[in-house]
Amino acid sequence: MKKFNKRSTLWNNWNDFRKNKKKWYDTAFKTQNADDIVKAIGKLARENLEMKLKMAKEEVDEVLEKLTEDVKECESHKNLITFLGNKAMEDKHWAKVFEALDAGRIESASEPITLNVLI
Repeated sequence: MKKFNKRSTLWNNWNDFRKNKKKWYDTAFKTQNADDIVKAIGKLARENLEMKLKMAKEEVDEVLEKLTEDVKECESHKNLITFLGNKAMEDKHWAKVFEALDAGRIESASEPITLNVLI
């Protein structure tokens, strides 16, 4: 039963992560709470590590390995998410971000700025 619970937790984490990642990266970035995103990524990274440490050394779980890899990719964006999610960011700051990206675009209702656009 214990092994089943671990698998269930792992698959639930995988499912939640996939849904959240899609939201984080494909939804208008300015409508999201950057602190919540960063906390969720950190929590999942810790849970993955704990799960891995509880496994036997020779045991390899492909789902856990893939989830850990995907979470690490998101972790690599944590500083960017924190910086751009700063509540003090104003339109003039966003203009400078897009100038630096050489994007020259402005957010509109039909084409919101997403994290995918920013990375």
